[in-house]
Amino acid sequence: MDFTPSEAQDELAGLARKILAERDTPWADLAAAGVLSAGLPTSLGGAGLGLLEHCSVLAEIGRAVSDVPYLASIVLGAGAIAEFGSPSQRARWAAPAGCSARRGRAARSPAGWWRGAPWACARCKPGSWSGRWS
Repeated sequence: MDFTPSEAQDELAGLARKILAERDTPWADLAAAGVLSAGLPTSLGGAGLGLLEHCSVLAEIGRAVSDVPYLASIVLGAGAIAEFGSPSQRARWAAPAGCSARRGRAARSPAGWWRGAPWACARCKPGSWSGRWS
């Protein structure tokens, strides 16, 4: 089994590393460079890359110790909706997340139960339930 990173993984990681090193608030720059949409299907404006490419971006975010909400917003949020959501949900939530027009995070309801596609406002206090995007 070959665990060597692919060319796409190396390029995406290098691009993320460069942006994260140069910017204090890199979210819009990651979106403009296509990093946020890279893992989304091509039908939603993404590059159609997969989990390993997401992991290469996450590794760079960790290396830079950046507070970018990539895991919650893109991998768990937009990625799950892109895979399992209805066409209207994909158009409303997943596609805009890839271009940073929408940013959210997977969250639990106050009752503690996971719901189908819960979102909490990034500006809300911990424990409050919003269902809106920031």
